[in-house]
Amino acid sequence: MNKATSDRIILTIDVLIISLFTGLALWGALGPEPAIDLARTLQTSSWTNPLGTDALGRDLLSRLGGVIINAVLPVWAAAAFGSLVGWFMAALAVLPISRAASGISIVVGFIMLIVAAVPAGLLAFFGAVLAEQAGIGPILAAIAIVMMALAFVHLRNLHHESAQLGHWVAFSALGGGDRERLVNYGVFGDWQSSITDRLFFSLRAGIVIEASVSWLGYGIQEPAASFGNMIAAHFDQWLRGNFHVLIVIVADLALVTLLPTSLVRACRTLLRNAEFLDRKTKI
Repeated sequence: MNKATSDRIILTIDVLIISLFTGLALWGALGPEPAIDLARTLQTSSWTNPLGTDALGRDLLSRLGGVIINAVLPVWAAAAFGSLVGWFMAALAVLPISRAASGISIVVGFIMLIVAAVPAGLLAFFGAVLAEQAGIGPILAAIAIVMMALAFVHLRNLHHESAQLGHWVAFSALGGGDRERLVNYGVFGDWQSSITDRLFFSLRAGIVIEASVSWLGYGIQEPAASFGNMIAAHFDQWLRGNFHVLIVIVADLALVTLLPTSLVRACRTLLRNAEFLDRKTKI
């Protein structure tokens, strides 16, 4: 199999994942609210219920669409916001500004190291317990704080490692400023791949954290839907050998975790193909 064929297959899979996620999100936002129907509990796929029904007879497609709106998108927003703030704070900390600012950056860095050492799931759990209410707010705050700390430590480590590289040292020796070096050689240069991977990790970790906390009975609870409370509600069915609902939920969870990578990979493939066609046309 040549590279062109392999790229087409991967692009097709990525587009399929993106399309399925988009369809679920639109159905969750615009579709009908799933109603309880005890006469249709735990049914398999049908024309009226493409993914089947849950233990209360509610349409699984509508429930999973609600998960995208109620849990996935808010968690992604919190994780991305926390990561961006952490990277921005780290960029300010590594730039030499003044002695007072350097002292503040040391204190902030020490606090970030402590927060980053706390397991994100544990912090989210304690936040939900202390809030003493069902809802995603405390979990989003915990996710944003932990991802901010991890991003801060991540970028500081990247800067420390890159500062020893030859082209970084040469740029500084030739009169280049620290800010230009940070942006050109760092954020839009050597660090680009690492920052992208860290962002994707934050998005995936946020989903797992929310699912874990809601599975324990905190965070998003009935009648709202999340991966965690849906798995908890049907765990007894798994013990009885009925795997249908759990398979559907886990498949949707896998779709959500694959989406960020698929989205970026599809964009890169399309841009690479567009550049190739443009060069071919010029020739």
